[in-house]
Amino acid sequence: MKSSWSATLTANLVLFYLTYCIYICTMTVYEAIRQMRQLTVRGQSFALSYMTYSMQRHESHGEIVCEHALLVKNPRPASSSAMSSCHNDITCQDFMLTYRDQDTGEARHFWQPLLLSFNHQLLTSID
Repeated sequence: MKSSWSATLTANLVLFYLTYCIYICTMTVYEAIRQMRQLTVRGQSFALSYMTYSMQRHESHGEIVCEHALLVKNPRPASSSAMSSCHNDITCQDFMLTYRDQDTGEARHFWQPLLLSFNHQLLTSID
C-alpha cells in the first residue's frame, strides 16, 4: 500500500505533466505560420523544426531544426508543369514555406503540414 505522501506526489506529478502538455501543445500549424510572418515583418528570427519530404524521390531525410529563421517569399515556378503532381488551380508552392537560415544564409523550404515546432513549442495540428 502506498503512503499518502507518495500518492500525493504521484498525483501532483501527473497533474503537472497534463497541465504542461496542455499549455505546450495548444498552437496549430497555421497559428505558428501567422506568428512567423509577424516576426519576419519585425525582422525578428525564430526557431522551427519540420520533417523533410521530397515529392520527386518520395523520401524523407528526417527532422530539420533551424534556430534562427526568417520567412522569404515563395518563388513561383516558371511553368505549371514544374509541379505536375499538384492539380486544379492550386500549386504545390501554396503548401510550402520558404525561409532563410540566418546562421548559414541558406534558403530552404518545407511543406506546411510537416511543421513540427515553432520557437521550441510543439504544434498540435494543421487546422
